Amino acid sequence: MDFDDKRLVALARRGDKKAFSELYNHYANELFLFLRSRSRNREDALDLVSEVFIRVLRYISSFRGESSFRTWVYRIARNLLVDYYTANARSGSLHLEEEQWLSIGSKDESPADDQDEKQHEIEVENSKETKVLQGILDKLPENYREILELRDLMNFSYAECAQAMNIKEDNAKVLHLRALRYAQKISADLNLESAYEKGVKL
Repeated sequence: MDFDDKRLVALARRGDKKAFSELYNHYANELFLFLRSRSRNREDALDLVSEVFIRVLRYISSFRGESSFRTWVYRIARNLLVDYYTANARSGSLHLEEEQWLSIGSKDESPADDQDEKQHEIEVENSKETKVLQGILDKLPENYREILELRDLMNFSYAECAQAMNIKEDNAKVLHLRALRYAQKISADLNLESAYEKGVKL
């Protein structure tokens, strides 16, 4: 049976806790993979996942369905990453890739209140594969990295990728193909078997 997020979102908007839990269980792992690729360690990524869903819970009643639910969650995560990098910049510990994200990643209009929530454990692939793929992603141009994260880590459709990146769907398909080829070249240069060729995900 296909996952029906529209039905679950409608129920969650009316306060159905079970529906919200199903949404969390469906999207949390792919969201963690994206945030782990963008943050410094597993603990920061888990904190960010928790914060994303705190905001989803708080503002789901205002979600109008103009974009897919997955795209809306991604935008919340993206805004949180801007906050995360800004905090690192203020502490004087900003990494180069974080500076690049801040320079191009303006925040979408989305609520940004903070609240504590119990941290959830998420199953991930083994650390060796994660490190290999992280090394490849870190060497990609930003637009290539983003399309791979959306398509291969977060399981976005091409239409959702296009919506998230503000490009046409055909352009998203071409960009994804070019990004895959670039990632394969990087892995070859590093004398590594491409994780993307193996179909392995972070």
